[in-house]
Amino acid sequence: MSTAAITAAEDWELDFYSRPILEADGRKRWELLITSTPSTTHGEQPFRFAKVCPSGEVNSLWLGQALAEAKAAASNGGWGSPLRLRCWRSSMRTMVQRAAAEQGL
Repeated sequence: MSTAAITAAEDWELDFYSRPILEADGRKRWELLITSTPSTTHGEQPFRFAKVCPSGEVNSLWLGQALAEAKAAASNGGWGSPLRLRCWRSSMRTMVQRAAAEQGL
């Protein structure tokens, strides 16, 4: 990853979803994937973050903690916090909004 700073105006694109992969306990695997919105003004690699969520913990509290980890990882890598989060799955929008509000996003 690049250590060059990305401006705070960059958005993060977020996907929090269940994959068609079963864990050892027979439940679907849930994953959080985050990337900074690709920009034509920056030549650097986008910020990327991924984390597996236990299926019994799929809620806004877990997502808020994961967003805090993503913000810390971004900061440690030289990226700023996002201006906005973009979430494409309407079924997850309320959960993402609650988690983002907890993190001041």
